[in-house]
Amino acid sequence: MNHSNMFDLRKELVRNSYQKVTPFTKKFLCVIPKMQPALFLIFFIILGCYDNTNDLKNTQFPVGFFNYIDTGVQHRQGNTPSIMIFGDSRMYGGGTWDGLDNTVFNCAYPGTTTSGVIYRLHYFDEYRPDIVIIGVGINNTFINTAPEEYIRDIRKIIDHCKGARVIVLSIPQTIIPQELADEYNVLLSELPEYLKLDFTSDMMEADGTHFNSKGYEYLTKKISETIPPKGE
Repeated sequence: MNHSNMFDLRKELVRNSYQKVTPFTKKFLCVIPKMQPALFLIFFIILGCYDNTNDLKNTQFPVGFFNYIDTGVQHRQGNTPSIMIFGDSRMYGGGTWDGLDNTVFNCAYPGTTTSGVIYRLHYFDEYRPDIVIIGVGINNTFINTAPEEYIRDIRKIIDHCKGARVIVLSIPQTIIPQELADEYNVLLSELPEYLKLDFTSDMMEADGTHFNSKGYEYLTKKISETIPPKGE
């Protein structure tokens, strides 16, 4: 069969299919193209009515794309005290943190900024962990979140987690843009919840942002050192 005959066959199939469509459906299909401007207008009205403009401002693609998507919790049952982890891909990559003996609720997710942590704080209300670990900020540097805005979000997270011991991890010295990360760390160091970490280049992946196995081993050890023994 040549190309001309194939084309005629396709047209005949389309014509036969269209004839089987109800009159109402035909009218609806004809209206869709005319509705596009109205659909776009409705979309932007909804977007404009979003009441958390501060969070929305901090969300850029691809960084922060998953800030407002709940993807569940990586969970492993273990000893007390229980630990809940919030953060970005570095914390997410620890999985259920098998190097810790504790019950772990890992609520971190790649691409998350401080806004994303705030969005997921309902997990704290649901599980009421004994210890909360916060490791977030790298994605904030990528979208140039002002230091005062970053630390304001961190304080908001800490205030929400009343009743639990909160540990806020420093941002690795290996990331880019380092200047903004340094400003974040200066503000974090003023918090009583601050835990300074000294990552070296051999603990990081080639991108200078994510931990390799040695980095996770180091971080697990530092976290373990801050957790009281079982039963205390």
